[in-house]
Amino acid sequence: MIGISRRTFGQLVTEVLSWMGDEGDTGALKTLVEYAVRNSHEKRLTNQRHPFLLDATLRMFTTVVGQKSYPLHEAFQSALYFRPRLSPDNMLTEIPYSQLQNHLPATGQQKFTLHGISGIKNQPTSATTLGIAGHASGQSLIITGEDASGDVIEETVIHPTAVSALTYTRVTNIRKEGTFTSGTITITAGAVTVLSLPYNIYGRQYRQFNFLLAPTSAGEVVEYEFFRAPRTLLSDNDIPDTPHPFDRIHVLDALLDLQGYTRATAPEIQRWSSELVELEQDLLATHQDGLSLNAEQNYTNYIPR
Repeated sequence: MIGISRRTFGQLVTEVLSWMGDEGDTGALKTLVEYAVRNSHEKRLTNQRHPFLLDATLRMFTTVVGQKSYPLHEAFQSALYFRPRLSPDNMLTEIPYSQLQNHLPATGQQKFTLHGISGIKNQPTSATTLGIAGHASGQSLIITGEDASGDVIEETVIHPTAVSALTYTRVTNIRKEGTFTSGTITITAGAVTVLSLPYNIYGRQYRQFNFLLAPTSAGEVVEYEFFRAPRTLLSDNDIPDTPHPFDRIHVLDALLDLQGYTRATAPEIQRWSSELVELEQDLLATHQDGLSLNAEQNYTNYIPR
């Protein structure tokens, strides 16, 4: 049996260039096409929650007394649910910003908001210096944070220094300086790993889960599932997240975005636009939940005003 052949980022770019009559281009035009295909991939897969982007792994975090905010998985885009492991039927309730005034002061620990993005995964548990490992000659880190008084502090840690000169209660930003071609830099606060950055990653971002009321007991495990963000297409061999054969959407998007370079006629542009609409509809119709036998119906609660 022959499996479905997934097309690569490079193959999509080549198809766009072929429609332009510039298949062999390796210069500025190819770069523009790569930008257009990459932009289409990111835009199309973030404008709504697609079932095929539901992450397959159950994620979790553990509550700490007095800690309201918790970093979520780096690929988190939007939530399916949050629930306490010990009572999985009692899913936690997200409170939109517009409704916060109706829930303050908060009672109980079953309500939360999703706001804030942090470039730091874990914070120090107390005022401490930071350990730095994995950097090499010519490399440095610029660390920004807060001291015990809440004042903003910043320092540059240059190899071979392995411990920060300043003491931090909170780290707000870490920036790499220099050339990085191998290895991983790890920043720690005692036993806590604050952040880990492989040589080819200059920064991370973590969505923040925030209890309305800080936990009063430690060790409660909160489980969650989420729809992940689309991958960034960089290498020619990267595989788009859009299911085959609907990945052609990105080819058509690029052709329509780059009309000034395609030398296309009006009938060709009209045909591309019509095909794009059909592919969009077919993608949504094919990849929706509730299509299997005996599936429950989707419904909307009607609330009369």
